[in-house]
Amino acid sequence: MSGNMALTDKLSQALKAAMKAKDGETVGALRLILAVLQNLRIAKRAVLTDEEVMAALQKEAKKRAESKAIYEKAGRQDLAVIEARELKIIRQWL
Repeated sequence: MSGNMALTDKLSQALKAAMKAKDGETVGALRLILAVLQNLRIAKRAVLTDEEVMAALQKEAKKRAESKAIYEKAGRQDLAVIEARELKIIRQWL
């Protein structure tokens, strides 16, 4: 492989590092992201480009932001905090 590593590979390496560091929140968020990417790859029947990965990450970030707002409106701060954590982790990759 060339020196330019694919974004999905970088996400996988970040997941492994988070697992070794026992960072449960990051592990959970990265697993969700990688599951979404795997489903897209299966639907496409081809390897995803970095642009497609970025588009999926932006879509997931938007979902988390919307969910956070809905939970806050409904008075569910506990769930809003979880969404905010996941959103923060996703935004690190954007």
